[in-house]
Amino acid sequence: QALRTLIDQAGYAESRFRISVPHAVPDTLILSIEPYQPVPPGILEDGARCATVQIERHNPAAKTTAWMTDRKSATDNLPPGTYEGLLVTPEGALLEGLSSNFYAVLDGTLHTAGDGVLPGMAQKIVLSLAPDLLPVALTPITINDLRFIDEAFISSAGRGVVPVIMVNTQVIGNMRPGSTTLALRDRYNAYADAHMETL
Repeated sequence: QALRTLIDQAGYAESRFRISVPHAVPDTLILSIEPYQPVPPGILEDGARCATVQIERHNPAAKTTAWMTDRKSATDNLPPGTYEGLLVTPEGALLEGLSSNFYAVLDGTLHTAGDGVLPGMAQKIVLSLAPDLLPVALTPITINDLRFIDEAFISSAGRGVVPVIMVNTQVIGNMRPGSTTLALRDRYNAYADAHMETL
């Protein structure tokens, strides 16, 4: 009821809300709301450009306040024209986006990190739908794999499935959203429509 009231009072055409639980006071819920910013149509149609960032996420299983601060700093310093930053380990493994999960199609298999990342709701949906299209491996690709992958995309609850056509200066595939990515996006959108709930 409180969330419904907050959305009504905000009056945004579409809203993005967050429910935070303070670690020191777990019985208290903090509700925050902001205007929903959809993915620009050009990025949905043509794909996104990403850049790698080397910052450590100390608690990947949670969206902590400290991580949100670190993430904002990294986002503010991305190169111009970059849609999302991708976390890379010192060993070169591509883990996840600053606010998304990252996937790549390599040798006919969909790869995404299974450990050391936030297991988002969008990721759960993607992983439930993908096996109907191709095998899935919960292992990240590496920086050195980028030149060999056929497709890449990111996912998040607020954006769904977003094609990735470039990472740093490396072109992915033919620099167009891939057929597997588009098929998964269609299935993801159908799943979301079928499971949408009214607040």
